[in-house]
Amino acid sequence: MIIKYIALKKGSPIYKSTVGICLYNNKTKEESPILPLSVVAKAWPSVKQQPLYSYMTRFVRFLNWAFFDYESKISSIIEITSDIVLAYLVELASKSGRSYVELAEYNITTALYYLYKNGIATGFTKDDFYVSNSAHSRKVFIDNVHNNYTLPRVIRTERIHDLDISLVFRMFDLAIRYTPRIALGLYLQVFGGLRCAEVVSLERSDLHLNPYNSSDALFVDLKDTDFRPDLRRGFLSQVKKPRKQKVIFLPGLFDTLFNLNSNNITDCNALFINARGTPMTEASYYQYFVKLKNKLIESLKNDDSLDLKLYASTLSSAQWATHIGRGIFSNLIAEKADTTAQIARARGDSCMDSSLPYLCDSQKIEEQIVETLEQLYNNRTT
Repeated sequence: MIIKYIALKKGSPIYKSTVGICLYNNKTKEESPILPLSVVAKAWPSVKQQPLYSYMTRFVRFLNWAFFDYESKISSIIEITSDIVLAYLVELASKSGRSYVELAEYNITTALYYLYKNGIATGFTKDDFYVSNSAHSRKVFIDNVHNNYTLPRVIRTERIHDLDISLVFRMFDLAIRYTPRIALGLYLQVFGGLRCAEVVSLERSDLHLNPYNSSDALFVDLKDTDFRPDLRRGFLSQVKKPRKQKVIFLPGLFDTLFNLNSNNITDCNALFINARGTPMTEASYYQYFVKLKNKLIESLKNDDSLDLKLYASTLSSAQWATHIGRGIFSNLIAEKADTTAQIARARGDSCMDSSLPYLCDSQKIEEQIVETLEQLYNNRTT
């Protein structure tokens, strides 16, 4: 579960949150106080809250199975052995996808290794575990579990990371009409590479416009913000990397979307507001985006162009959501960039590996992109 609390920093209250484990009574719908077992979160000391929540959830699902569903139910953590872990993964592999099973094994093993090292999971010995080190990661495995069960087969699903820029501008026209509350957010994703969680974390003061400074015409300050402390999972994802993020500035389009967004401003500091007048959460943003996605597909199905009608079928069957904005931005940069370092800098990546599939901090590159986009935007059909 997510625990939100208020801490003091130099006498001022700040909202904070963490991940913990509790018992839940299905009959009374009541939760117990946080259990001491929550210490297992320290197995991932440098992981941010959203992935930590996912890791802990996979471990808790294993515990629920071992305590309540396993044919030889356990009554204590000290009863967990490698045989029980293997039995769980065999059953999980029979009804879940390959990726999820692999992640579950990794998370469960990491948690149990931490508990073993701290004298809690005493059903294991040192010889039960082995550690695999690589240049970028360190993984722990249980010797009698890893590679001792059959993983589900890989199911290939097409995942779209880019759209033709003419369709992007069509999306903006549709967003202005059907989902105006996220139209500016879509701009920041497509032309700044922001993630969905980063968009909804923006305060109005985080958006900086300097139209007469060509090198810094538009940028945003990205930092962790929780506009909804009343919601347990309202701002769980957080900002992946606090940073100053440059955004490609297209005056005509940006001004239209900025003025449209200004109609939604309330007394709170959040840049994006939902229909109830409260700060928009990631879940709300996603719902608006799904509506926009469906409007785009419908628009293409009704187009006179046979190619666009066929592409509508591709968009209907493929996987894509808010991540596509960051993908479009990456490909815009990749068309003009010379090195992965330039792409990584533009995307705000800590590691250049994230930019390898796309292969700008150069002002010349940005000017070339702006010139091309402005021509396409001004010449688009509406």
